[in-house]
Amino acid sequence: MTTKINLLAVSLFLPVFISAQNVIPEPAQYRPAKGAFVLSIAENKALETNNVLPSRVVQRIAPDCTTGADEAYRLEITPDSVFIQSATVTGAFRGEETLKQLLRSGKGTTSACVINDAPRYSFLWQGESQAIA
Repeated sequence: MTTKINLLAVSLFLPVFISAQNVIPEPAQYRPAKGAFVLSIAENKALETNNVLPSRVVQRIAPDCTTGADEAYRLEITPDSVFIQSATVTGAFRGEETLKQLLRSGKGTTSACVINDAPRYSFLWQGESQAIA
């Protein structure tokens, strides 16, 4: 009986462990790699107190990037450095926030991986105001 319950628990939660580490919402594409990116004590303190990423994080914003949608980004984390690639500043911002989320949840450490992501909805969430008289 307990074996069946354990098997059920593993089958339900295994996708959570295999998917992107601690990123909410889950990215469109996540591919794990070997190694881990680790912040030094000084880099981690700068991130926590001043919200500053280390110089080992390289951002490339170029209109010719093939990341897909307008706010899409590609985040490549290696043991030595991090590359954020996007066609727009907004996409680079989203990649940076994903990296910060990973580093904060891992207390300055995150597994090497490649993340490709874009907003799920391309329309603007704008309200409409109507005067009632």
